[in-house]
Amino acid sequence: MSSSPIDYVIQEPADYTLYDNASWNDVDGFLEQSLLNEEERLEQQLQQIYHQLDEREQIHEEKVESIEDEIFRQKNRLESVQRGAGGNETQVRHRLESLYQEKWRAKQSVWQDKQDLLEEKRSLERELRELEESRDLEKIL
Repeated sequence: MSSSPIDYVIQEPADYTLYDNASWNDVDGFLEQSLLNEEERLEQQLQQIYHQLDEREQIHEEKVESIEDEIFRQKNRLESVQRGAGGNETQVRHRLESLYQEKWRAKQSVWQDKQDLLEEKRSLERELRELEESRDLEKIL
Protein backbone atom coordinates (compact mmCIF):
# COMPACT_ATOMS: atom_id res chain seq x y z
CA MET A 1 0.00 0.00 0.00
CA SER A 2 1.44 3.33 -0.93
CA SER A 3 0.77 6.37 1.09
CA SER A 4 0.09 9.69 -0.51
CA PRO A 5 1.92 12.73 0.70
CA ILE A 6 -0.01 15.00 3.01
CA ASP A 7 -0.50 18.49 1.77
CA TYR A 8 -0.01 21.18 4.34
CA VAL A 9 -1.51 24.58 3.80
CA ILE A 10 0.84 27.25 4.93
CA GLN A 11 -0.94 30.41 5.84
CA GLU A 12 0.52 33.81 6.12
CA PRO A 13 1.17 34.77 9.73
CA ALA A 14 -1.50 36.97 11.25
CA ASP A 15 -0.75 40.66 11.08
CA TYR A 16 -1.56 41.87 14.58
CA THR A 17 -0.64 45.42 13.68
CA LEU A 18 -4.13 45.61 12.15
CA TYR A 19 -5.53 45.58 15.67
CA ASP A 20 -4.91 48.81 17.46
CA ASN A 21 -5.52 49.49 21.13
CA ALA A 22 -8.99 50.87 20.43
CA SER A 23 -10.18 47.58 18.93
CA TRP A 24 -8.80 45.64 21.93
CA ASN A 25 -10.59 48.09 24.23
CA ASP A 26 -13.80 47.39 22.30
CA VAL A 27 -13.34 43.66 22.89
CA ASP A 28 -12.59 44.25 26.58
CA GLY A 29 -15.67 46.45 26.87
CA PHE A 30 -17.82 43.85 25.15
CA LEU A 31 -16.52 41.11 27.45
CA GLU A 32 -17.08 43.25 30.54
CA GLN A 33 -20.65 44.07 29.42
CA SER A 34 -21.29 40.37 28.75
CA LEU A 35 -20.10 39.52 32.25
CA LEU A 36 -22.30 42.23 33.75
CA ASN A 37 -25.32 40.99 31.79
CA GLU A 38 -24.70 37.41 32.91
CA GLU A 39 -24.31 38.49 36.52
CA GLU A 40 -27.56 40.47 36.34
CA ARG A 41 -29.38 37.50 34.81
CA LEU A 42 -28.13 35.17 37.57
CA GLU A 43 -29.06 37.68 40.29
CA GLN A 44 -32.58 37.97 38.85
CA GLN A 45 -32.94 34.20 38.81
CA LEU A 46 -31.79 34.05 42.43
CA GLN A 47 -34.38 36.67 43.39
CA GLN A 48 -37.06 34.61 41.63
CA ILE A 49 -36.04 31.54 43.61
CA TYR A 50 -36.20 33.47 46.90
CA HIS A 51 -39.65 34.72 45.91
CA GLN A 52 -40.79 31.19 44.99
CA LEU A 53 -39.49 29.83 48.30
CA ASP A 54 -41.41 32.48 50.24
CA GLU A 55 -44.54 31.96 48.16
CA ARG A 56 -44.45 28.19 48.55
CA GLU A 57 -43.91 28.47 52.29
CA GLN A 58 -46.94 30.72 52.58
CA ILE A 59 -49.09 28.33 50.51
CA HIS A 60 -47.87 25.41 52.62
CA GLU A 61 -48.67 27.21 55.87
CA GLU A 62 -52.19 28.02 54.64
CA LYS A 63 -52.78 24.43 53.57
CA VAL A 64 -51.50 22.95 56.83
CA GLU A 65 -53.53 25.48 58.82
CA SER A 66 -56.65 24.46 56.90
CA ILE A 67 -55.95 20.77 57.56
CA GLU A 68 -55.31 21.47 61.25
CA ASP A 69 -58.61 23.38 61.49
CA GLU A 70 -60.43 20.38 60.03
CA ILE A 71 -58.57 18.04 62.41
CA PHE A 72 -59.75 20.21 65.32
CA ARG A 73 -63.36 20.03 64.09
CA GLN A 74 -63.15 16.27 63.65
CA LYS A 75 -61.66 15.79 67.13
CA ASN A 76 -64.53 17.79 68.60
CA ARG A 77 -66.95 15.69 66.59
CA LEU A 78 -65.27 12.49 67.87
CA GLU A 79 -65.59 13.68 71.45
CA SER A 80 -69.30 14.37 70.88
CA VAL A 81 -69.80 10.90 69.37
CA GLN A 82 -67.96 9.29 72.27
CA ARG A 83 -70.18 11.11 74.78
CA GLY A 84 -73.14 9.52 73.05
CA ALA A 85 -74.37 12.46 71.02
CA GLY A 86 -74.92 10.15 68.06
CA GLY A 87 -72.90 9.62 64.92
CA ASN A 88 -70.46 7.12 63.55
CA GLU A 89 -67.24 7.00 65.57
CA THR A 90 -65.50 4.79 63.00
CA GLN A 91 -66.25 7.25 60.22
CA VAL A 92 -64.86 10.16 62.25
CA ARG A 93 -61.70 8.20 63.12
CA HIS A 94 -61.17 7.36 59.43
CA ARG A 95 -61.61 11.02 58.55
CA LEU A 96 -59.05 12.00 61.19
CA GLU A 97 -56.60 9.41 59.91
CA SER A 98 -57.10 10.71 56.39
CA LEU A 99 -56.45 14.29 57.54
CA TYR A 100 -53.24 13.32 59.34
CA GLN A 101 -52.05 11.56 56.18
CA GLU A 102 -52.92 14.61 54.07
CA LYS A 103 -50.97 16.83 56.46
CA TRP A 104 -47.96 14.50 56.25
CA ARG A 105 -48.13 14.49 52.41
CA ALA A 106 -48.32 18.28 52.38
CA LYS A 107 -45.19 18.49 54.52
CA GLN A 108 -43.38 15.98 52.30
CA SER A 109 -44.42 17.87 49.18
CA VAL A 110 -43.22 21.24 50.41
CA TRP A 111 -39.97 19.68 51.64
CA GLN A 112 -39.26 18.20 48.20
CA ASP A 113 -40.23 21.43 46.47
CA LYS A 114 -37.89 23.41 48.73
CA GLN A 115 -35.06 20.96 48.11
CA ASP A 116 -35.45 21.38 44.35
CA LEU A 117 -35.44 25.17 44.64
CA LEU A 118 -32.49 25.15 47.03
CA GLU A 119 -30.52 22.98 44.60
CA GLU A 120 -31.26 25.46 41.83
CA LYS A 121 -30.22 28.28 44.18
CA ARG A 122 -26.92 26.56 44.95
CA SER A 123 -26.29 26.09 41.24
CA LEU A 124 -26.91 29.78 40.53
CA GLU A 125 -24.69 30.83 43.42
CA ARG A 126 -21.96 28.56 42.06
CA GLU A 127 -22.29 30.21 38.64
CA LEU A 128 -22.06 33.64 40.25
CA ARG A 129 -18.89 32.64 42.12
CA GLU A 130 -17.37 31.32 38.90
CA LEU A 131 -18.28 34.54 37.14
CA GLU A 132 -16.66 36.56 39.92
CA GLU A 133 -13.56 34.35 39.79
CA SER A 134 -13.28 34.87 36.03
CA ARG A 135 -13.56 38.62 36.60
CA ASP A 136 -10.82 38.47 39.24
CA LEU A 137 -8.66 36.45 36.86
CA GLU A 138 -9.27 38.99 34.11
CA LYS A 139 -8.11 41.80 36.43
CA ILE A 140 -4.91 39.88 37.18
CA LEU A 141 -4.19 39.38 33.51
